[in-house]
Amino acid sequence: MEAQFNFLSELAGEAGIEIPDEIRQGILNGGEEAVQAIAQLQEKILKEQEKSEKEFKKGGKKNTEAVGAGTEEAKSGVVSKTGGIMQESANTANSYYTQFRNVGGNMMSGVALGMTSNSNLV
Repeated sequence: MEAQFNFLSELAGEAGIEIPDEIRQGILNGGEEAVQAIAQLQEKILKEQEKSEKEFKKGGKKNTEAVGAGTEEAKSGVVSKTGGIMQESANTANSYYTQFRNVGGNMMSGVALGMTSNSNLV
């Protein structure tokens, strides 16, 4: 019984449960009292674990909601900055339009010239 009491008292301590004297004495006295006292202690530990689990879930839900709220708050700034970057990229690509058009035209002229001259390089 003492070994089981030591194990349970360690669990109780981790759960923040102080073992009442009547339970402690019941376990250490042995017999039917010990069985009942152990059952009471196990019930207290289980209730504390269930309470902790509920609090943990509440905390997780609050954290998830906070992340969602922060994301929503930042959305307009992110959209604005992303839109600015995309516009800059489009402007830069458009500024090279003529050069790309000339390269494409030169490539096709080269292909046409090669084909008409029966070149094996085409």
